[in-house]
Amino acid sequence: MNRLIVDVILAQKKALRYTAAGIEALEVTFTHESQQTEEGEARQVSFEITAVAFGQMALALQRVEEHKKLHCEGFLCRRSKTASTLRLHLTAFEVIE
Repeated sequence: MNRLIVDVILAQKKALRYTAAGIEALEVTFTHESQQTEEGEARQVSFEITAVAFGQMALALQRVEEHKKLHCEGFLCRRSKTASTLRLHLTAFEVIE
């Protein structure tokens, strides 16, 4: 199974673009900070991750202001067939007020 659920801050949005098939695509950068427990010890976690949304999800995400907190779901995939870096492909999100 490849499923990621994470609360993030929408740090940056790129311009809406269209795929070769004419589908809307929006690439964004998320940041995350939390405290997790690992082997009984508290650990500070902080990271930045690139994400992409397509179609109606891209249009909805485009309307969200930067620096808003989001609850996101999706899966990890390579940025391209030859890339080794991963990107989150969003399947759902909601703004956390």
